[in-house]
Amino acid sequence: MRTSVVFLSKIFWFHVYHSSRTPQSSRLTSTIDKTRTHRQLVSVEAYAKLEYPAILPTFAYPSLLIVVVLSIFAFLTLTPTPMASVPPRAASSTSSGMFPLSFGESFSQWWATSKSAPRSSEHAILATLPFFPGSDGVRKATSSQVKLSGHKQRYVNEFAIEHVNGSESNSSSMVLLHGYGAGLGLFYRNFDDLSKSPDWKLYALDLLGMGNSGRPPFKIRSKDSQAKLDEAEAFFTDALEEWRQERKLEKFTLAAHSLGGYLGVSYALKYPERVEKLILISPVGIPEDPYAMASTPPTVDSDVDAAPPAGDEVDALPARSSSSTNTPKRPYPNWLTFLWERNFSPFMFVRHAGPLGPKVMSAWTHRRFASLPSDQQSLLHTYMYNVFRGRGSGEYALGVLLAPGAYARRPLLHRVSQLKCPTLWMYGSHDWMDANAGREAAAIMQRQGVKAEHVVVPRSGHHIYLDNPEGFNRALVSFQVRVAIATHAYANIHRNLHLGIRTSLSLSCRALALPLRYTIHTGTVGPPH
Repeated sequence: MRTSVVFLSKIFWFHVYHSSRTPQSSRLTSTIDKTRTHRQLVSVEAYAKLEYPAILPTFAYPSLLIVVVLSIFAFLTLTPTPMASVPPRAASSTSSGMFPLSFGESFSQWWATSKSAPRSSEHAILATLPFFPGSDGVRKATSSQVKLSGHKQRYVNEFAIEHVNGSESNSSSMVLLHGYGAGLGLFYRNFDDLSKSPDWKLYALDLLGMGNSGRPPFKIRSKDSQAKLDEAEAFFTDALEEWRQERKLEKFTLAAHSLGGYLGVSYALKYPERVEKLILISPVGIPEDPYAMASTPPTVDSDVDAAPPAGDEVDALPARSSSSTNTPKRPYPNWLTFLWERNFSPFMFVRHAGPLGPKVMSAWTHRRFASLPSDQQSLLHTYMYNVFRGRGSGEYALGVLLAPGAYARRPLLHRVSQLKCPTLWMYGSHDWMDANAGREAAAIMQRQGVKAEHVVVPRSGHHIYLDNPEGFNRALVSFQVRVAIATHAYANIHRNLHLGIRTSLSLSCRALALPLRYTIHTGTVGPPH
């Protein structure tokens, strides 16, 4: 049924484009071969030359009007303010206006989509790494889908990196989780450095219902508001736990971004014995909601194509001031609150925009990835388009977990005192997320006697790992080094410490090719030198 709908949609849009061509546009050299499949009915290269739309037939105007309205809304919602510290690249000569992709290019990309397109676009990004798809002799990487129990769509998309001669018994595992509406491919600038240490095995996962993981129906059956939150969180955390069991990991370090960070805390609270360290990368949902009286989770059924408006995860949500953990930067528009509570989604716009879907996406991808080389921009645009147009599933959790304004209906600030593992709260210097809330959360943990740190990475926005990969990698690795010192070094040199002997501990930080030397004296750790 789904294939038939897609096919009929393509035929409809093909006739719209075909019948819209005026006699002056007859120079378009479309070639039709009736012996080929429906995907080869028209030469997509010909449409790539079409820069401006001709007049559409009368029957197409209602659809066009809907697409235009949705496109404008999507642009307003999806396009964040460019990060101040990273100058955008100049627009290409073929780019114009708020939607840089031409109509012809948009049509071509839409026409070429297939069932294999999501994974193919992901692999195209991962292929920029020196050890994928083939090993570099030191490391090897695999891309796989780990089947879980229950629904046939319950599987987790995984990208794993390990050293060819690494020891399973001595290696530690680190898991990377993306944010709302994103995917593991966005960590492509971090995989190389973070996998250099033979002591680590690195896993990057797509959250269930997002990226290239399976997309089972997301249904909330509970009536009680707190039970709804439990059910929504369990959709993701139980899948992560089942994945851990499949991989036979005793425990691991969990590094998670934005909504993934919120879910990472939920997982660490539910399965505390499984999380060795927690690294929260600009997590959402920390402060209290000033409008909590109106934050009852909506009823969700993913059979209806609806979810709260957001783009590349919560980067699409309006910015909040970092000067307060409670007060929004400006009043939230009534129309956006209305759409949020009724679970409308920009993903729906991309899915139903037909050949204009890639063009709508280009309004956001062109700005978000403006600081990257043009070839990487193109790869990421195609990847994100395929992520956005996937079947609706995990995206519907956002309106259940968060109230309008991206405030958690169950704030992390009320829950962090229960965390028992060392935790790093990481923010970008130009992050729209509230860094002060993270600092307050770290202070709460410290008062409970749990190691917690707060760090701001320079030259980066909400997507720290993408904006400043070197700074992100350094902050992540150095935190793990400090935790290792605090938890293991004292045991190794306890006799010297007891005697008051000045002791030096040298650590080779292979992940960054950076030797660190810490001086430990009577229980204190000095800075590296």
